[in-house]
Amino acid sequence: MLNIKALCLSDLHFGSETSVLTAVDPVTLKPDTNRTSPVLESLVACLKSILGHHEGTGKPRLVLAGDALELALTSTNVAATVFSRFIQLLMNEAEPPVDASIIYIPGNHDHHLWETARESQYATYISNETPHLPLKHAPWHATHLFPWRQELKVKDRNVESYLLTNLLRYAEYDGDARVLAMYPNVGVMSADGKSRCTVIHHGHFTESIYYLMTELRKFVFPGRKEYPEEIWDIEAENYAWIDFLWGTLGRSGEVGDSMGQVYDMLKSKKATRRLIDNLARSIPERFGSRWPRWLVSAVIRRILGRLLKNFGGLERGVHDRPLREDSQERLERYIGHYVRGQLDRECANGLPDRLNFVFGHTHKPYEKVLDIKGVDTPVHIYNTGGWVVDTTGTATRQGGAIIVIDEDGNVASIRMYNQSDDASQYRVTVAKADGDGDTLNPLYDQLVEVIIPDRPPWSEFSERVAVAVDERHRNMIEVIRRASA
Repeated sequence: MLNIKALCLSDLHFGSETSVLTAVDPVTLKPDTNRTSPVLESLVACLKSILGHHEGTGKPRLVLAGDALELALTSTNVAATVFSRFIQLLMNEAEPPVDASIIYIPGNHDHHLWETARESQYATYISNETPHLPLKHAPWHATHLFPWRQELKVKDRNVESYLLTNLLRYAEYDGDARVLAMYPNVGVMSADGKSRCTVIHHGHFTESIYYLMTELRKFVFPGRKEYPEEIWDIEAENYAWIDFLWGTLGRSGEVGDSMGQVYDMLKSKKATRRLIDNLARSIPERFGSRWPRWLVSAVIRRILGRLLKNFGGLERGVHDRPLREDSQERLERYIGHYVRGQLDRECANGLPDRLNFVFGHTHKPYEKVLDIKGVDTPVHIYNTGGWVVDTTGTATRQGGAIIVIDEDGNVASIRMYNQSDDASQYRVTVAKADGDGDTLNPLYDQLVEVIIPDRPPWSEFSERVAVAVDERHRNMIEVIRRASA
């Protein structure tokens, strides 16, 4: 009944104790790699249920749109273990339900996977040819939007992730199995090659903090253009900053563990104030100063307060709306300028009649139609949500979704859950950006038919995720208490 081209998930955060897809030790409150999260088991059962209704000629592609592995606040070993368990659950059949090539679009918490992939691409290029070194433009900071289009004159369209491909094979899925790292955007075109296009991006470039180096450049060299023209230039300016704070610092031994505790404390205003007070008091005592300690402490307290307020203003911390105003503006500029630029270069038959844009990062799933400057047709926006519970109380906008794309370019969202204080409110639903209007979306109608929320595996998933969300809230309260004690 369904003719699925791709399934998209993001922000799984495998390996994080705040992810409902990672089993957690009830005593240490740390990831337990000896067990499998019941929510992960149910999520895979739901994925298989959808894939079981696929009647197309080819297998659907699985697209992981960033932060699938938690590499910022846990070790690679832990994250890789949970990822492998996910693959084992999904691919444990004689005939796996998805294509052997999984698409991976790194985000901010796993950005380092893109760095290693692009360096591997560079190594592959120079090993297969006898190029004149140094190459003019290498390693490349972005991949093509449509890497398989035959008319593209490129040496190697596929940027394989060495780590993830080997994890795939470790999970006993052999043959041609591989994970292809694409960044920062991947395009999925409808079967006719022109009418509808879906662009998938992790979503971190909708927030100002990921443009920090670009903002500093503007401050130091005010005469230059406000923003680079191309998306790969944005990445080139900011990749080291993204990689440092969200990709490597959390894995830096005891320093990384301490950073994780600081990150947890920032979830509570009371614990944050205590952290600032401790630093403002201890720094002058430890390092000394010719200035009075009370004055130095006051300055430190003011600076840290302003800095941590900015971190508290990150999109994930905003619970009353899908996007803040500045994030909305960046989203529209990203699509209207950078995505439009890629479409202009790579769509041989002109721009598609319909554009869908899928992103995650914010952990707040939603669907909306936007008129965006630079794009002639309304853009249908889908957010994948996320699978992390990192607040002490219920955040009703936060939740997770599966985005489905069919061969005709239709898109629909399977809203798996949103946080709630009432366990009975956990119920899987299907949503579309078209709203309740007359716009035809046969994929939405088909999914409504095959997904029965009151029956397994959907009802079982809802029961399990309700329990897990409540546990994570209680765990977060205890983790903050221990960190600030």
